[in-house]
Amino acid sequence: MAVKDRVSVSRVSTDRDPAALEKSGVGYLAWKNDALAALFHNGEPMVFIAYLEFRNGVTRGNHWHRRQTQRMLVVSGALSCKLLLPDAPDDVLELTLTQGEVLYCDAGVVHSYHAAQSATAIEYSAEPYEVDDMVPYDVQW
Repeated sequence: MAVKDRVSVSRVSTDRDPAALEKSGVGYLAWKNDALAALFHNGEPMVFIAYLEFRNGVTRGNHWHRRQTQRMLVVSGALSCKLLLPDAPDDVLELTLTQGEVLYCDAGVVHSYHAAQSATAIEYSAEPYEVDDMVPYDVQW
């Protein structure tokens, strides 16, 4: 199976739509008094949630998970990402994620993120975070 078959990207709306939160996989970004809120409903439990800051020029990730699926909503900025499978290192999927995009990444997919500009994201998963689940993998940029 190719890496492209193990990841997907969707986009949340920028239209304020509270009814959208009742639908699985739908959400929106909203601004009020110049403050940004990201609201998202994925239809599954969120056991693990992390707020991430990506600094300009810094790479994060460079690992894969044995069990945990990873979902990530880009709240601001843009992220370049490289995705691959450990047993097929030449099959690299390169994407640029922008504000409002959600990356769905199956367990077993190496993920590495590089911020060309500062960015923020919310990472979440239906599985708990476990230290022994994460396997380091050096992705070259």
